[in-house]
Amino acid sequence: MFYRIKPLDTLFFRDGRPFTMGAETWANLIFPPYPTTVYGSIRSWLIFEKGNLKDFENGKFESELGTPNNKGSLKITGVFIELNDILRFPIPKDLLEPKKNNKILSSIDLIQRPKIFISDYDLDYILVNKSDEKLDEAKGFLDSINLVDYLEGKKINLKSTDIKEVFEREHKIGIKRNRKTLSSEESYLYRIPMIRLKKEASLFVQIEGLNSYPEQGLIQLGGESKTA
Repeated sequence: MFYRIKPLDTLFFRDGRPFTMGAETWANLIFPPYPTTVYGSIRSWLIFEKGNLKDFENGKFESELGTPNNKGSLKITGVFIELNDILRFPIPKDLLEPKKNNKILSSIDLIQRPKIFISDYDLDYILVNKSDEKLDEAKGFLDSINLVDYLEGKKINLKSTDIKEVFEREHKIGIKRNRKTLSSEESYLYRIPMIRLKKEASLFVQIEGLNSYPEQGLIQLGGESKTA
Protein backbone atom coordinates (compact mmCIF):
# COMPACT_ATOMS: atom_id res chain seq x y z
CA MET A 1 0.00 0.00 0.00
CA PHE A 2 1.45 3.35 -1.04
CA TYR A 3 0.81 6.49 0.99
CA ARG A 4 1.33 10.12 0.09
CA ILE A 5 2.33 12.28 3.06
CA LYS A 6 1.35 15.96 2.84
CA PRO A 7 2.57 18.15 5.70
CA LEU A 8 0.18 20.77 7.08
CA ASP A 9 3.01 22.94 8.41
CA THR A 10 6.77 23.32 8.29
CA LEU A 11 8.85 20.23 9.11
CA PHE A 12 12.11 19.74 10.98
CA PHE A 13 14.42 16.81 10.29
CA ARG A 14 17.98 16.81 11.61
CA ASP A 15 20.95 14.50 11.39
CA GLY A 16 22.40 12.45 14.24
CA ARG A 17 24.84 15.06 15.50
CA PRO A 18 24.37 16.18 19.12
CA PHE A 19 21.89 18.99 19.67
CA THR A 20 21.99 19.43 23.43
CA MET A 21 20.20 22.29 25.12
CA GLY A 22 22.74 24.77 26.42
CA ALA A 23 25.63 23.21 24.49
CA GLU A 24 24.64 23.36 20.81
CA THR A 25 22.95 26.32 19.12
CA TRP A 26 22.52 24.99 15.57
CA ALA A 27 21.03 21.80 14.12
CA ASN A 28 21.80 20.38 10.67
CA LEU A 29 18.90 19.80 8.28
CA ILE A 30 18.43 16.54 6.36
CA PHE A 31 15.83 15.83 3.69
CA PRO A 32 14.32 13.42 2.91
CA PRO A 33 14.13 12.17 6.50
CA TYR A 34 15.57 8.87 7.66
CA PRO A 35 13.22 5.90 7.10
CA THR A 36 13.32 5.22 10.85
CA THR A 37 11.79 8.65 11.48
CA VAL A 38 8.84 7.98 9.18
CA TYR A 39 8.51 4.38 10.40
CA GLY A 40 8.08 5.63 13.97
CA SER A 41 5.46 8.17 12.93
CA ILE A 42 3.47 5.62 10.93
CA ARG A 43 3.70 3.02 13.69
CA SER A 44 2.39 5.52 16.26
CA TRP A 45 -0.45 6.50 13.92
CA LEU A 46 -1.45 2.85 13.41
CA ILE A 47 -1.42 2.18 17.16
CA PHE A 48 -4.11 4.80 17.70
CA GLU A 49 -5.98 3.78 14.54
CA LYS A 50 -6.30 0.25 15.96
CA GLY A 51 -6.68 1.09 19.65
CA ASN A 52 -4.56 2.90 22.22
CA LEU A 53 -1.12 2.90 23.80
CA LYS A 54 -2.18 0.58 26.61
CA ASP A 55 -3.34 -2.03 24.08
CA PHE A 56 0.03 -1.74 22.35
CA GLU A 57 1.97 -2.16 25.60
CA ASN A 58 -0.14 -5.23 26.44
CA GLY A 59 0.78 -6.85 23.12
CA LYS A 60 -2.62 -6.60 21.44
CA PHE A 61 -1.00 -5.61 18.11
CA GLU A 62 2.19 -7.61 18.58
CA SER A 63 2.07 -9.53 15.28
CA GLU A 64 1.77 -6.40 13.13
CA LEU A 65 3.10 -3.48 15.18
CA GLY A 66 5.28 -5.34 17.67
CA THR A 67 5.83 -4.34 21.29
CA PRO A 68 7.77 -1.50 22.96
CA ASN A 69 10.90 -3.68 22.67
CA ASN A 70 10.33 -5.52 19.38
CA LYS A 71 9.09 -4.79 15.89
CA GLY A 72 6.21 -6.60 14.24
CA SER A 73 5.52 -7.40 10.58
CA LEU A 74 5.10 -3.72 9.66
CA LYS A 75 7.65 -2.67 7.03
CA ILE A 76 8.12 0.48 4.97
CA THR A 77 9.91 1.14 1.68
CA GLY A 78 11.11 4.68 1.09
CA VAL A 79 11.03 7.54 1.97
CA PHE A 80 10.67 9.06 -1.51
CA ILE A 81 10.10 12.62 -2.64
CA GLU A 82 7.27 13.23 -5.08
CA LEU A 83 6.99 16.36 -7.21
CA ASN A 84 4.27 16.77 -9.84
CA ASP A 85 3.50 13.02 -9.66
CA ILE A 86 7.13 12.05 -10.41
CA LEU A 87 9.41 10.51 -7.78
CA ARG A 88 12.69 12.30 -7.01
CA PHE A 89 15.78 10.81 -5.40
CA PRO A 90 18.98 12.18 -3.82
CA ILE A 91 21.65 12.69 -6.48
CA PRO A 92 24.29 9.90 -6.51
CA LYS A 93 27.64 11.07 -5.15
CA ASP A 94 29.51 10.39 -8.40
CA LEU A 95 27.41 13.00 -10.21
CA LEU A 96 28.61 16.58 -9.83
CA GLU A 97 27.48 19.89 -11.24
CA PRO A 98 29.57 22.54 -13.04
CA LYS A 99 30.24 25.81 -11.25
CA LYS A 100 28.02 27.54 -13.81
CA ASN A 101 25.22 25.41 -12.30
CA ASN A 102 23.04 24.80 -15.35
CA LYS A 103 21.41 21.73 -13.74
CA ILE A 104 23.17 19.43 -16.23
CA LEU A 105 25.12 16.89 -14.19
CA SER A 106 28.57 15.53 -15.00
CA SER A 107 29.89 12.17 -13.90
CA ILE A 108 33.31 11.44 -12.44
CA ASP A 109 35.04 8.26 -13.50
CA LEU A 110 36.28 5.39 -11.38
CA ILE A 111 39.77 4.41 -12.58
CA GLN A 112 42.56 2.24 -11.29
CA ARG A 113 44.95 4.22 -9.15
CA PRO A 114 48.07 5.16 -11.17
CA LYS A 115 51.41 3.97 -9.86
CA ILE A 116 52.61 7.57 -9.67
CA PHE A 117 49.72 8.38 -7.32
CA ILE A 118 51.38 8.82 -3.92
CA SER A 119 49.03 9.19 -0.97
CA ASP A 120 47.88 7.65 2.29
CA TYR A 121 44.78 6.61 0.31
CA ASP A 122 45.17 2.82 0.19
CA LEU A 123 42.34 1.70 -2.13
CA ASP A 124 43.03 0.45 -5.65
CA TYR A 125 40.64 2.81 -7.46
CA ILE A 126 40.10 6.56 -7.42
CA LEU A 127 37.42 8.95 -8.72
CA VAL A 128 38.67 11.38 -11.37
CA ASN A 129 37.11 14.36 -13.14
CA LYS A 130 38.14 13.96 -16.79
CA SER A 131 36.31 17.07 -18.00
CA ASP A 132 37.82 20.53 -18.35
CA GLU A 133 35.17 22.06 -16.09
CA LYS A 134 35.44 22.62 -12.38
CA LEU A 135 32.77 20.56 -10.66
CA ASP A 136 31.04 20.99 -7.31
CA GLU A 137 28.92 18.67 -5.21
CA ALA A 138 25.48 18.47 -6.77
CA LYS A 139 22.59 19.82 -4.72
CA GLY A 140 19.08 18.80 -5.52
CA PHE A 141 17.34 15.66 -6.70
CA LEU A 142 17.20 13.28 -9.64
CA ASP A 143 13.83 12.29 -11.07
CA SER A 144 12.97 8.65 -11.75
CA ILE A 145 13.56 8.98 -15.52
CA ASN A 146 17.06 10.39 -15.09
CA LEU A 147 17.79 7.87 -12.34
CA VAL A 148 17.01 4.97 -14.71
CA ASP A 149 19.37 6.49 -17.31
CA TYR A 150 22.06 6.80 -14.64
CA LEU A 151 21.65 3.19 -13.51
CA GLU A 152 21.87 2.04 -17.14
CA GLY A 153 25.15 3.91 -17.56
CA LYS A 154 23.67 6.74 -19.64
CA LYS A 155 25.35 9.60 -17.80
CA ILE A 156 24.99 12.22 -20.55
CA ASN A 157 22.65 15.20 -20.14
CA LEU A 158 21.31 14.09 -16.78
CA LYS A 159 19.32 16.97 -15.35
CA SER A 160 18.78 17.70 -11.68
CA THR A 161 15.75 19.09 -9.88
CA ASP A 162 16.60 22.19 -7.86
CA ILE A 163 15.97 22.07 -4.12
CA LYS A 164 13.84 25.21 -4.33
CA GLU A 165 11.40 23.38 -6.61
CA VAL A 166 10.71 20.95 -3.77
CA PHE A 167 10.88 23.03 -0.59
CA GLU A 168 11.84 26.37 0.92
CA ARG A 169 13.98 26.77 4.00
CA GLU A 170 12.68 28.71 6.98
CA HIS A 171 14.71 29.36 10.11
CA LYS A 172 13.25 29.27 13.59
CA ILE A 173 15.06 31.07 16.39
CA GLY A 174 14.18 30.44 20.03
CA ILE A 175 15.48 30.66 23.56
CA LYS A 176 14.69 28.89 26.81
CA ARG A 177 12.67 30.88 29.35
CA ASN A 178 12.43 30.52 33.08
CA ARG A 179 8.85 29.41 33.78
CA LYS A 180 8.64 31.34 37.03
CA THR A 181 10.15 34.67 35.98
CA LEU A 182 9.41 34.31 32.23
CA SER A 183 12.85 35.77 31.56
CA SER A 184 15.22 34.22 29.04
CA GLU A 185 18.09 32.06 30.24
CA GLU A 186 21.67 32.72 29.23
CA SER A 187 23.39 30.31 26.77
CA TYR A 188 20.10 28.73 25.66
CA LEU A 189 19.63 30.52 22.35
CA TYR A 190 19.07 28.10 19.45
CA ARG A 191 18.34 28.17 15.74
CA ILE A 192 16.83 25.30 13.75
CA PRO A 193 16.24 24.99 9.99
CA MET A 194 12.68 24.18 8.99
CA ILE A 195 11.41 23.18 5.55
CA ARG A 196 8.14 24.08 3.90
CA LEU A 197 7.23 21.72 1.06
CA LYS A 198 5.94 23.24 -2.14
CA LYS A 199 2.26 22.71 -2.92
CA GLU A 200 3.18 20.26 -5.70
CA ALA A 201 5.57 18.25 -3.48
CA SER A 202 4.98 15.48 -0.97
CA LEU A 203 6.62 12.47 0.64
CA PHE A 204 5.84 8.99 -0.63
CA VAL A 205 6.18 5.71 1.26
CA GLN A 206 5.13 2.09 0.80
CA ILE A 207 3.74 0.17 3.79
CA GLU A 208 3.68 -3.62 3.99
CA GLY A 209 2.96 -6.30 6.57
CA LEU A 210 -0.57 -5.36 7.70
CA ASN A 211 -3.83 -7.27 7.39
CA SER A 212 -5.74 -4.08 6.58
CA TYR A 213 -4.70 -0.56 5.64
CA PRO A 214 -6.41 2.71 6.62
CA GLU A 215 -7.24 4.91 3.64
CA GLN A 216 -6.02 8.11 5.28
CA GLY A 217 -5.22 9.73 8.59
CA LEU A 218 -3.16 12.30 10.47
CA ILE A 219 0.37 11.61 11.68
CA GLN A 220 2.89 13.55 13.74
CA LEU A 221 6.15 13.84 11.86
CA GLY A 222 9.70 14.99 12.63
CA GLY A 223 10.99 17.28 15.32
CA GLU A 224 8.26 19.23 17.15
CA SER A 225 5.78 16.54 15.96
CA LYS A 226 4.22 18.58 13.19
CA THR A 227 0.97 17.32 11.67
CA ALA A 228 0.85 15.69 8.23
